[in-house]
Amino acid sequence: TGSTNAATSDCTNVFDKPVPSSVIGNIETVVFYVSNDPSSGTFRPTLYKNVISPTGANTPQPLVEGVENFQVLYGVDNGTPDGIADQYVPASGVVNFAQVVSVQIGILVYGVNATGTATDDAIDTDVQIVAGTNIVPPPDRRKRRAFNTTIQLRNRGF
Repeated sequence: TGSTNAATSDCTNVFDKPVPSSVIGNIETVVFYVSNDPSSGTFRPTLYKNVISPTGANTPQPLVEGVENFQVLYGVDNGTPDGIADQYVPASGVVNFAQVVSVQIGILVYGVNATGTATDDAIDTDVQIVAGTNIVPPPDRRKRRAFNTTIQLRNRGF
């Protein structure tokens, strides 16, 4: 006998004991992005969700059509560690993700139907601010609206 690996048996024994209010589940990566939807026939910009499983399978799903722009900025606490973001930067500007304490999410949506009449020259050219990015809409008679929110990350703030 003596062929039992003590480390292996110790690790598996931990999982034999039920832990109150614990849940074991699969880890998946969820990616959100904007792309033109060919299934709509008009190739409208659409917000997609793509779930990538541990096996590598992915399933892109169109969520909302008419989403023209989607921005995410990361709130970095790079000064005195107080749990408050000192600056908001894109993912490429984050040096240490352990310092990210919040995220700022912005989307720009438009009505999928043009407004007014064919001869109407009233064009909505208001600059829209989407998570700190200025968006100048094309002159296409669509009404647009920007939605922005900031979310503090759980267990990151004080």
